[in-house]
Amino acid sequence: MLEWKIGGCRFRLHILFPASLCLLLFTGFRETLLWSLLAALLHEGGHLLVMVLCGIPPRQVQFCPFGVVITEGAGVRRGYGKDALVALGGPAANGLAALSGFCLFGTDSLFFLANTVLGLFNLLPAESLDGGRAVNALLCLRFLPEKAEKLTFFLSLCVILPVTALGVLILLRERGNFTLLAAGVYLLLCPLMKRRRLLLRGG
Repeated sequence: MLEWKIGGCRFRLHILFPASLCLLLFTGFRETLLWSLLAALLHEGGHLLVMVLCGIPPRQVQFCPFGVVITEGAGVRRGYGKDALVALGGPAANGLAALSGFCLFGTDSLFFLANTVLGLFNLLPAESLDGGRAVNALLCLRFLPEKAEKLTFFLSLCVILPVTALGVLILLRERGNFTLLAAGVYLLLCPLMKRRRLLLRGG
């Protein structure tokens, strides 16, 4: 684990992170995967930038094989409005990157496509995505947190179930294309597992 510090923020690089990058170079989809990785880094950079602008300095940024984990400093006061802005910071960064890619390379470039897909996907109002977190934060401005969470969960199901059904249809029509189905199942399991943990904790 490599570590370095910038200001009050500690950056940690998991040893498997550079190893996973090396593995990408030996796959048949290395170009697509590398552009997707860049889009993911820009996405997390957007969250990080908005956190700093909103006065929520991160305590730690960890680069893992499956993404970037940002940890906030302890005792930081933040409101629901800032929560929504931080959640939307990632998709906004992808949107700006996609616009730049469109202007520079056109719609056929992998840079444009990777940022567009990642940004739009994360805007879905599902609990485990940035769109869901933003919706939950905005609902908390009007309702009690418990009611806001129930409304967010209901809205998530209204989005996730059609996405999962569409994934099944695509898998049946184009055998081997299970990407959307896997995404739908993942989005469905995340809120269900979260509620299971809360029930076990309450019991």
